[in-house]
Amino acid sequence: MEVKKKLNHHVIFKAMRISCLFLIVMSVALNVNAQSRIEKLANEDYSSFNFNKAIARFQKVDPKNIEIWRKLAYSNEVIGKYKDAEFCWKKVAESGFASGEDMYQYAQALKYSKKYSESQEWLKKANEKLANDSRVLRSLGKEQGDYTELQKDKGNATVKNLSMNTEDQDFGPMIYGEQVVFASTRALESPISRIWNWNGLPFLELYMGDVLPNHDLGNIQPFQKRMKGKYHEGPASFNKNLDFVMFTRNNYGGRDKTGARGLQLYSSTKDEKGKWSKPEGININSSDYSVGHAALTPDGKTMYFVSEMPGGIGGTDIYKSTFTANGSWSKPENMGKEINTEGNEMFPFYHETGLLYFSSDGHQGLGGLDNFVAKMGEEGNVQAVLNLGVPVNSSFDDFSIVFKGDMKTGYFASNRNGGKGNDDIYAVNVLKMWEFEKQITLIVKDTKGNLLGKQNIELKINETVQTVATNEKGEAVVDALTWKNVTARVERNTFFDSEVKFAANEMHTGDKVEIVMNPLPVFDLVGVVTDKSNNQPLADVMVEWVNTKTGEKKEFTTKANGEFSEILTKNVWTDTLNYKIVMSRKGYLGKVVNYRHVLVDEGKVAVNKEADLAMEPLKVGQDLGKMIQVNPIYFDLGKYDIRPDAAVELDKIVELMNANPTMVIELGSHTDCRSSKAFNLKLSDNRAKASADYIKKKITDPKRIYGKGYGESRLVNQCECEGKKLSMVCSEEEHQANRRTEFKLVKI
Repeated sequence: MEVKKKLNHHVIFKAMRISCLFLIVMSVALNVNAQSRIEKLANEDYSSFNFNKAIARFQKVDPKNIEIWRKLAYSNEVIGKYKDAEFCWKKVAESGFASGEDMYQYAQALKYSKKYSESQEWLKKANEKLANDSRVLRSLGKEQGDYTELQKDKGNATVKNLSMNTEDQDFGPMIYGEQVVFASTRALESPISRIWNWNGLPFLELYMGDVLPNHDLGNIQPFQKRMKGKYHEGPASFNKNLDFVMFTRNNYGGRDKTGARGLQLYSSTKDEKGKWSKPEGININSSDYSVGHAALTPDGKTMYFVSEMPGGIGGTDIYKSTFTANGSWSKPENMGKEINTEGNEMFPFYHETGLLYFSSDGHQGLGGLDNFVAKMGEEGNVQAVLNLGVPVNSSFDDFSIVFKGDMKTGYFASNRNGGKGNDDIYAVNVLKMWEFEKQITLIVKDTKGNLLGKQNIELKINETVQTVATNEKGEAVVDALTWKNVTARVERNTFFDSEVKFAANEMHTGDKVEIVMNPLPVFDLVGVVTDKSNNQPLADVMVEWVNTKTGEKKEFTTKANGEFSEILTKNVWTDTLNYKIVMSRKGYLGKVVNYRHVLVDEGKVAVNKEADLAMEPLKVGQDLGKMIQVNPIYFDLGKYDIRPDAAVELDKIVELMNANPTMVIELGSHTDCRSSKAFNLKLSDNRAKASADYIKKKITDPKRIYGKGYGESRLVNQCECEGKKLSMVCSEEEHQANRRTEFKLVKI
């Protein structure tokens, strides 16, 4: 299994390390069977967090196995052998089989040696494989010189290693009145203690010490026997009255799917006599994942904590929960991508001034875990995040920072060089408060001054892009740092896109950038479909609009008043509308109308002014040729070939039938009385069938039309050439009236 940084023993109790240097010596002289056995044992040690044994065994396994190098890298890293971890990650990264995550981990390992330029190059390679990974984007999105800036001591604070530190592990300090409570592996009560196989040290317990005048801690003793358990306890957090505590301990009641005992949060209350109640687990605990690192607000009603629960952003995320009236904690709320990354965020601490401190290896930092501070808005949103820089941070793990109420002194833990043990507690003397450099407020509003809240702003900083959102007041506060060329772009429906460019490095904290959005004109396109026979509105007409330029289609159904409408959100003045309007309704002749209109005046656009939207009702027996104005169809004398001028007229019928796919038509051909009846009947039948065949080739279901010749049997006047009226003399125009083609509706 791959050891992932998650909220289990090796993250909650970060930096359980052994300080001796390990040199990797690979042996390739083992036979296959022996190697397989050693590798199996090594994997068992690795899975049970016995990393020293795992390393010793992995060194005897095939050095060409990339997975072995990866496990060696993780193993060395979690026990604090950073030089060896860097060497192993390099092997993985350069193997040709490295994932984007492998490259990112190598880039992180390089930071321990302060190889920041080389780290940046590997971050660029990782970025090609890790799509939109915020850890990478945060690092690549800043100026290269930011690492230099973070290493500069700007005089904000001084730090010192406390004399109370031991070779054991001391971390997770928390202010407790004039004392400090912390987690430690020291064993004060008995020379015989339970040992954890990860680092060969006793399990963590809660201790406390008195704050001395020089900010050191003295009179170290166990915090409370009631809170001492079988495995790990700590860190802890208290309310301002110091009568309510929330602390982390192992899950005694069960194990997770991997067989490990996860972490859970327990609370205890102090009574009037100063006695703490029996610790009780809280309702958000689970055996499926860990929760820990609680940070209470002064009133004890809100809690920030850390978890690897499903649905998070990274390895471990910071969550928020409030104490409800029914005595339980509310559903955890993830603090979002302003705080959490694909990496690990942990050790939150909420200061009464509204600042949220936390530790992270996902935000841009100097190496390992760094201490950060987030400025919280009135609505609980994160406005800006700042790396505290040196001397509070280093290229090693620096974490669990806390401050007294006056913000003049504080404490944090680190495993940096020069310490006394695995993790030491350091005192912080604050000389001046950290400032959120270049905190710029972006304001989005319209031309009338109305603020546009809950609006995304796309920020292009140099070659990278990130998105921030305005609050309900239309404001978004961003920590611009050393940004030089910034383009803020906003897109919003019913508004023109707006873009503002500014140089943040020339601005000051508190400066504002206004992004003014011009509203688009509102065009309300309205059409009314009517019955042509009585001019009454038609309901339930299917209307399809086809943009003849883009091919985009929209469909409407007319209301009871025959109306359909559309608000045009993408058009401006002088735009030309070009549409094909296709209308259909049972019992009516389908209709296609071409519509063109130039937008001039804002407001209602009446389609009927420029388009005939009246529909013709259908009845069996109607001559459809008259309805759609089909001109006479001519043939050469005695012939029935379709001439070009006849094809133009027949195409009108084609279009009609394609628009009305259920229509059945009889195409009837008629002649005048000149020539014999037999000749006229045959000629008209040939012409009818030829015309019908032409149409059949261009419509769906050719059976919907057939041709039939009637000769001179259905004259429309008295121009007969035989019988009693033989002597009647008719003009050419009168004979022409009988030479006709009819398109009668047979069936719908």
